[in-house]
Amino acid sequence: AVGWDDGTLLVWSLKDRLSGEEQEQHAPHAVTLIEWSPEAERFISGDGRQPEAGPANLSVWKVDSRGRPSTVCSYKPASLGGLSHAISRTAGKVKKLVTSVFAAPDCPPFYVAGPAGAVCHATDTGQCNEVISDLGAPVLAMLYDGGSDLLVCMLANSFLCTFKLANNKPMPKTKVKLAMGKGGLQGASWAAPGHLALACSDSLVRLHIVPEGDHYNLLLADVPGAAALGGETGSVVAVSHDPLRGSLAAATREGVAVVWRLIGGEGGMTEEAERAWAPLAPVALGKDRSATALGFGPGEGLLACQYTSGDRSGLCLLPETKLTRTHHGDWALLQTSAHTARVEHLSSGATRLLQTKMRVLGGALYGNVAVLWSGARIEVYEFDESDPSPDEPRLLGEFDSAAHPVALWDDKLFLCVGDRIELSNFAGSIEGSVGLSDAEGQPTCVHIAGRARRGAYLAVGTSTGFVKAWEISRTEARQHVSGRQLVASGPARITSIAITTDGARMSALLETQHTHKSAGNPAAGSASRASWVRSQGLRVYVAETDAVQVHDFGASHRMPQSHHWDPVETMLLAVDTRPTASAPSRSAPLEVTTLFSTPDGGLKVRDSLAPDVPDATFEGLLGLTVPRFHLVRADSLEVVAHESEERAGHKKAAEEARLVHALLLREFDGMEDVDAATSHALISFSYHLVLGQMDEAHRAVRNIKAASVWENMASMCVQTRRIDVAEVCLGNMGHARGARAIREAIGLRSDPEVCAGILAGGGGRPGRAAER
Repeated sequence: AVGWDDGTLLVWSLKDRLSGEEQEQHAPHAVTLIEWSPEAERFISGDGRQPEAGPANLSVWKVDSRGRPSTVCSYKPASLGGLSHAISRTAGKVKKLVTSVFAAPDCPPFYVAGPAGAVCHATDTGQCNEVISDLGAPVLAMLYDGGSDLLVCMLANSFLCTFKLANNKPMPKTKVKLAMGKGGLQGASWAAPGHLALACSDSLVRLHIVPEGDHYNLLLADVPGAAALGGETGSVVAVSHDPLRGSLAAATREGVAVVWRLIGGEGGMTEEAERAWAPLAPVALGKDRSATALGFGPGEGLLACQYTSGDRSGLCLLPETKLTRTHHGDWALLQTSAHTARVEHLSSGATRLLQTKMRVLGGALYGNVAVLWSGARIEVYEFDESDPSPDEPRLLGEFDSAAHPVALWDDKLFLCVGDRIELSNFAGSIEGSVGLSDAEGQPTCVHIAGRARRGAYLAVGTSTGFVKAWEISRTEARQHVSGRQLVASGPARITSIAITTDGARMSALLETQHTHKSAGNPAAGSASRASWVRSQGLRVYVAETDAVQVHDFGASHRMPQSHHWDPVETMLLAVDTRPTASAPSRSAPLEVTTLFSTPDGGLKVRDSLAPDVPDATFEGLLGLTVPRFHLVRADSLEVVAHESEERAGHKKAAEEARLVHALLLREFDGMEDVDAATSHALISFSYHLVLGQMDEAHRAVRNIKAASVWENMASMCVQTRRIDVAEVCLGNMGHARGARAIREAIGLRSDPEVCAGILAGGGGRPGRAAER
């Protein structure tokens, strides 16, 4: 429904591509209010006519199958002045039993307010009564909390008034004065149950917790990348909330939009509430565009921003995009903007730039072939692996396809369309397909892994929480693992999946659906809303035993972001995590945890490492290839965000910036060029050490002679406090005095912490000794 400044109402049906207009109820006065009822069975409209023109008109509408609006009833509430705000009361709503096709649809009562400071209660059955006569100031915002059945009014005199609704009559509950900055209130929205977000023309979003009366702020200056767009000192003039994904958006008068994602969960917002919000990358709306309003779509991941530019106005649609991060072999594919991606060599840093006109939703990489897709089109590129490359990437094929996501292996594309995965060549010709059952749902994520002459495996995660795998190295894909649901009860969907190169294990992250009484975005729906909540558990499905292994990062107050298997050591995987709101304030912003998936003992934590590199900040983990982690540098991403523009200006900063940083696993410190046999021996040692199998751990490394290897294993003993292995390590290092000190400490039954300190000092690790 659209209202125009000449009083015209227009209703557009997207499904039927039909529109209907009405020009009698409000003309010639501007339509200042349009609000759909929660289930879209009615909408209300109001105009902003001045008192000298008579009372403003408030109308309730229904829409027929051809998109034509017709009036259900109209009111002229004289006490309101112009009409500017409306909300529906959804608490206690009971569905009517419809016994006839001619029965009127159910519509909840609603409240309307305007600049006169009064509030009226109305229905679609001809009732309209004033329920609040004078709030003392014009109403600037009016919201409704369906969970507590609370009406909230924010006034021009900076007061916030709450009313408990009883028999549709507002009963005063609280009245507090808010800090609204020099510019006053420009916009308001719920941010979470009980948490009000306020836009007040300053460089922060003010949040007020209604039940407790507390408040906290989200600063633009704390948003990475905002300074580059000139947004860190901007004036926030609009806010909006997406309850489905727990997102809060703000837009500034200077034309920058910022989105925060709730990472702490509703239970984690009682202490240091601002830490429950993680900022996403900011977006510039365009040159000379000043934001005026924000709104999330009813689906997921679409934000609309209204703006003005000079004497014109317009609308920006901002679809949420998860930037692609993937690697295969020695190359990585990293999306840097909506239309560009970079291919970077993991060792040399050589780069290739991919540019496209379509908005990229994802990408995949195999050898020297990269594929980008938009959900409407697919483009396949080939690049030269030599360094320096004499040629730019070449377009191998392109075709229209609604597939999403897409995977690549050898010379085949795997296109997820509906409930099936189609096998296609680079020209888009379909050569086969595999399917999912109705219970298994539709593909949400896909991953392929394999090794030369040893087979390749396609793993799929679905919208109903299933994982499934096929062996794809043959002429026709053959089912490798039948559909397996990872969560026994409640709705769940897989958000990321990874399979080992031998097809023996699949790891997955997922979201579960929670229904709760949420604070109402008035246009967002009924009192009970279902939202998807990220699980803090990593799940691994072991094909041989048909077992699901789980590691809960919630115990350490962290949230897993991505997960990667080593291509050779197929029981070893790495997970990067971020702290949740309940984590201690000094928690590492990024931490990489390595785990072993054991046959009988489940998932065992091997090590946790917080990357600490001078002058570098990291976005997350790209992959694990023993002996190295590969991390994506956040500071370099800001440099290459406009790489194509930099090249046109003959600037080298973006080309020379490395997006991928290699970091050695802890036990390989000082052994960058370790051979494959020694590498496998160290991982085997670590595996048996984690399981407490001391004899097997010693046998794994008994043939190693290098003192540096034994020193690194001694360091592992410090970390794991495995003092019973310490004497062997120090003995092989030729550290007789250290070995004797450990032997004496054990003989005296000293505290394990003391023994670990002796070991750290004796092994040449004074820093470790000090930590003990």
